[in-house]
Amino acid sequence: MHNIEWQPSSSARPFQPRRRRCALPHLLTALLAAALFTLLLPLLPAHADDGMISRPDGVELHYHTVGSGDPLILLSGGPGASVDLLKPVADELGHDYQCVLLEQRGTGRSRLRVYNPTTLNLALYVDDLDALREHLKLDKLTLLGNSWGMVLALAYAAAHPDRTRAVVTMGSGPIAAEYFAAFNDNIRARLWPIDREAQQRASRLRDRASANFEDLRAILPAYFYDHDLGERYAAAMTPDGFNGEVNGPVMGALAKSHFDLRPGLRKVNAPVLLIQGRQDPAGEANLYEAHLALAASHLEFLEKCGHLPWVEQPDRFYRACRQFLAEVYPARSADHSGEKTGHGDPLPPTHEHSVGGSNVPSASHPPPFRLRK
Repeated sequence: MHNIEWQPSSSARPFQPRRRRCALPHLLTALLAAALFTLLLPLLPAHADDGMISRPDGVELHYHTVGSGDPLILLSGGPGASVDLLKPVADELGHDYQCVLLEQRGTGRSRLRVYNPTTLNLALYVDDLDALREHLKLDKLTLLGNSWGMVLALAYAAAHPDRTRAVVTMGSGPIAAEYFAAFNDNIRARLWPIDREAQQRASRLRDRASANFEDLRAILPAYFYDHDLGERYAAAMTPDGFNGEVNGPVMGALAKSHFDLRPGLRKVNAPVLLIQGRQDPAGEANLYEAHLALAASHLEFLEKCGHLPWVEQPDRFYRACRQFLAEVYPARSADHSGEKTGHGDPLPPTHEHSVGGSNVPSASHPPPFRLRK
């Protein structure tokens, strides 16, 4: 949905041999440095690698990767948000997995010449994802999506259940058109007077792109449990973090088509982790409906948290992700058993469905990975 200035990940200090009166030959020093770097390399976050896919309609889809290991495809929200929104997630999970940040059509470097329902629709986005899978030579995808990214991830899983390994949703997008209005109403209800004043100023701007951007910044604090944090997050946004030309055609087409993912979700057999803040404006009914339709899903509610759980509750968010991914990729879990992650405590088994506040035992909620009979 938005872009924010991220702090670079810390990295190990470069190898610097101590100076001695009797210096080693330069070749020996270089070999020693190279050997040490090779040993340390698996411990360091990998540099991002770029890639591009040419689509039949002429669109060039760009992506970049962080880390190494089993692949995770990260999907940003909006629609129209830069995938840089999820860079902190890639930096954290990239220590153990290869995170592929897809610049969806219309965002980042994957810009379009024309923005309308013929170049921007859910079916094309799903096809783009499958093209990425073929390009990466993967049998199945593990998808992590925020907001619209959740919609896209679940739509792909419904269209290609045999090509989906797992899905993690982190901040909900509406699974049916009937939830669009509830999402927007919740945002409007949470706006403070200062937010409404900012919206009014944005509406007076003549440049449409500037008006869209400033309107987005004005309402962004309503997506957060912590309004002050939302204000700081909005202040750090830059115009290249959101392409307002994308949102209208996509959402308009979904509304006109009476969009409803629920029938398709019954075809999904892959495990799905549904993470949501208790104060997410998407509302809990939307997520419960997805849970009821899916064959193997797990609900994880985070207390005192809005639409961006990795920002407001990072420790709890990454703990839930790592526990789930350890079941999806058990071989990697065995290699790292007993290790601490960059966030939170070691990962013992848990059956709680609400973290970060008062935990709700599983006895009062549907069980994890509820299997449909």
